[in-house]
Formats: sequence, C-alpha cells, structure tokens
Amino acid sequence: VLPHAIADAGKVLDVALAEGFSLGHFRLVQMNARQAMALARESKEGATEEVVRALAAGPAIAMELIARESVAAFANLVSMRAWTGGVYCSRSVRAADQELGFFFGPGAGSVMVRPRLRDTTLCLVKPHTLRDGNAGKVIRSIQDAGFQITCAQMYHFDRPAADEFLEVYQGILPSVEFQAILNEICSGRMIALELAAGKAAAQDPETGAQRSSVA
Repeated sequence: VLPHAIADAGKVLDVALAEGFSLGHFRLVQMNARQAMALARESKEGATEEVVRALAAGPAIAMELIARESVAAFANLVSMRAWTGGVYCSRSVRAADQELGFFFGPGAGSVMVRPRLRDTTLCLVKPHTLRDGNAGKVIRSIQDAGFQITCAQMYHFDRPAADEFLEVYQGILPSVEFQAILNEICSGRMIALELAAGKAAAQDPETGAQRSSVA
C-alpha cells in the first residue's frame, strides 16, 4: 500500500481477507531513493519509475498475501477495485519472490521503520484475531477512527519473550486473567502497531477516516 494511500491499508487487508487471502507478513517500511531503485532493478516486471518515486515518498505498508494463484488473484482484485493508484502488487511469481525477499528477507532490516516512541501507544492485534481472519477489520477500524500507524511488525512470542513482555502486569492483574493473556500471546503470530492520534482521532473519534485514496 503506497505512502499516499497508507490510511487505507486496513481496508485493503480487510477486503483481501474477505476474498479468501490469508496474511503471511505485515510491516511498515520506508525506502530511500537508492533502495527504491534497488527494488526496481530486482523486479523489472512491475516496478515502474512512478512506483519507485511513490515508494520513496514516505512510509508504506508491505504485506504478503497467500492464496491459490495469489499473484494473479490479487492483481485481479486490485484491478476490479480500481486500487491501481494506491496499491502496488507483484506482476509475476518471480517478481513476488524477489519483492518478498526485499521486504521480509534477511536483509530487510534497512527498510524497517523504527518506532517513534513519542506521543504514541501500542496496539497488539492478537493471535486469535489473525486466525479468525479479522486482522483487516481491526486495523481498518483503527484507521477509520483517525489513528495513524507509525510502526508495524508481526511477531511470534515464545514463552520467555511473553513473560518478559508482560512482566510489568504480574501481580497487578488477577492471576487467572494474567495467565489467559500470557497463553493467548504465545499461541501464534500477532501484529504490533505503534499508533499516533491523527487529527480526526484527536478531535473526534466518531468522525471516521480521512479522505481515501482507495475505494
């Protein structure tokens, strides 16, 4: 989801999941001009100069969507929904492999957006929400309320990591509640979102999303 359409990332994911795709990866990324050109060189089938400029314009959401014949199926969805102005999708299986490696492979750390850690809050989209196919609905509702995603990454905590993450709540929450939360966040992948209050959220949570680039 390109930078100018990032406020619609939840909508794109929600529709894709409703159409039968499943989510493999989800990450907020940002490239400089050199990295955008590197992507273009690796993915000659679809990364046009216009897309390269758009990718280098600010943060974007990169997703891995999984389905039978996923490359053709998602390209068709993008075309049917007239999302071509705000959503870039892989043009071939070869391009998809290269692009997924670029955004989610071992060397992808250079395009990851670091958390702002200032005037922001944490939202965890829990494992059962991903398993039930409702991650798009949750993120869409968050964005429709005017909140901005300033960092996003998928995680899968093992028990020691979950214990460390929840340590601050131990002895504060009732034991049964604490154990239930601990078991939940160890049960599968989740999406961690850093959120900042945008103008709509700061003024009135009921005003909904800002004007969309994706219909």
